[in-house]
Amino acid sequence: MRKTAFILLFSVIVFTTLADEITLEKKIGKKYQKVTLKDVIVVEETQTCVRYLIFNNDFKSPEPRLANKTEGGDEQCAVVKKSSEEEKRKIVEKWKKQGSNAKITLNDGKEETVNCIAIKYPLSSSLKDRPDLQWHKPALLLRDGNELKFINLRSIELDSKTAVASVVFVDGKIQNYQFVIRRRIQNGDLPGVITGVTDKFIYFRVPIDQVKKIEFVK
Repeated sequence: MRKTAFILLFSVIVFTTLADEITLEKKIGKKYQKVTLKDVIVVEETQTCVRYLIFNNDFKSPEPRLANKTEGGDEQCAVVKKSSEEEKRKIVEKWKKQGSNAKITLNDGKEETVNCIAIKYPLSSSLKDRPDLQWHKPALLLRDGNELKFINLRSIELDSKTAVASVVFVDGKIQNYQFVIRRRIQNGDLPGVITGVTDKFIYFRVPIDQVKKIEFVK
């Protein structure tokens, strides 16, 4: 009986895998405390900083962050513990189960399979004092203020010249909508961007006006 218990416990330990880890000395008040970030993917590491992806549960997509490896800022002395390709692959698979995944076709014909996609718009000048109104979601923002959640869609064809999206729902229904391409900021207008991560652990970020079609996959 004791042997069985030992085997079960050992099995749990063996199959618990993590992606990259980053240990930070994070400033809390006037002191620095060590904080370990697990299940992240390091996309770039230089002598002075680390760029990494961490999954954001609010918009079901990974977001890029920067940590300093030298003194300065709120985070200091980042130390990276790299994982194997297989462990990174497993964390991407875990993310994929929580997000919306799609094949994206650009206007120039290039295609890319992107996991956990979301659309992010630049914060409008009129909303600078309300950062809580930032829009970054797995959904398409419409001109009338409504949004179409990706989970309900089969595909979207985007026409950036007319700002018309031809949407196919999972039940086969087809409908056209006026969608938001860009937001006005202080120095002009900027388009929203589609973000996500590829199977090769690369952060995907492309302006929405360069996208021709989004075909959702499981």
